[in-house]
Amino acid sequence: MKIAFVGGLSRLAFDVLEDAAAAGVEAEWHAGDVRGRGSDKLDAIVRRVDEVVIFTGINSHGGVQFAKKLGRQHGTPVHIVKSAGRTVARQLISEIAARSVAIAAVNAAPRRTAAA
Repeated sequence: MKIAFVGGLSRLAFDVLEDAAAAGVEAEWHAGDVRGRGSDKLDAIVRRVDEVVIFTGINSHGGVQFAKKLGRQHGTPVHIVKSAGRTVARQLISEIAARSVAIAAVNAAPRRTAAA
């Protein structure tokens, strides 16, 4: 499972990525700046991940709108979160990781076939 975090405090990026790794989730961080090559980098990240978390509290309006648009274009689920703290990020990571484990368990379960 891969998650992208868009926006939020850059000083928290290392901690959030560390929390994700501890939960067994790969994560990437993008500051939400879509000027210059920022939009290309965000597009590449959204293409690589399974889910996107957008922090709106500390993010440009353009960054939020562009990340949402990319999520729709690439069929990537997007979560909009106002708060950009580490506690909220940990909670989201836990929820996404748990959902990923549940999906993997369902996919790994033996399938029943109809009796002939």
